[in-house]
Amino acid sequence: MKQQQGTKERLLDAAECLFAEHGYTGTSMRMISQQASVNIASANYYFGGKEGLWKAVMMKYAPQARDFRISMMNEAMEKGTVQALAHAYVYPSFHGLLHVKLEDLGNFPHYLRLLGICHVQTPEIAVEYIKEVYSPIRRRLHDCIRTMFPDASTYQVFWTVLAIESIMIGLLTRLRMIMELMENNRVPKGSVQDLFELIVRQVDGLIHLCGKPS
Repeated sequence: MKQQQGTKERLLDAAECLFAEHGYTGTSMRMISQQASVNIASANYYFGGKEGLWKAVMMKYAPQARDFRISMMNEAMEKGTVQALAHAYVYPSFHGLLHVKLEDLGNFPHYLRLLGICHVQTPEIAVEYIKEVYSPIRRRLHDCIRTMFPDASTYQVFWTVLAIESIMIGLLTRLRMIMELMENNRVPKGSVQDLFELIVRQVDGLIHLCGKPS
């Protein structure tokens, strides 16, 4: 049993690194099995192929990421300000980069980048992921905005949530570039704080638009 678990973990770790580096379409089961030192037959046995392995990688951190973001938004609603809500929504995507040393981040940045790749390269899997993981986050953000701006129209809130999601997806797909710039000392780590504050201001501005007449 321990050997079986070890094999699955090696496959998941190898797949996570390779998917983050090469994307879903640029990664093959042969590449994954070679990096994990596992034969392809075993990889297919455990996960049923590349798509099954991709889904398993996507779900690895998903429950924690979902619960963390929702809890942050719940705390923000107690403060009752748009700025607090914007901060709470954006912060979970940045907390590792802002407060943890780069060498201690492990594979966490991989997961953030994989979210962006999932939406771009495997939209059909992204739909499944959103239904299972992101739908509760989307509903909570929608409800928070609706609570703050009860007079906003349905389409105002809908397009606001969609615009906010688009900003975050765009950010996630570029996370690898941000990490490389930091690792090569081409940008100071403090600039990540600047980027975080910029994204928060953008989300804050979008939410505030719901308070304006359509």
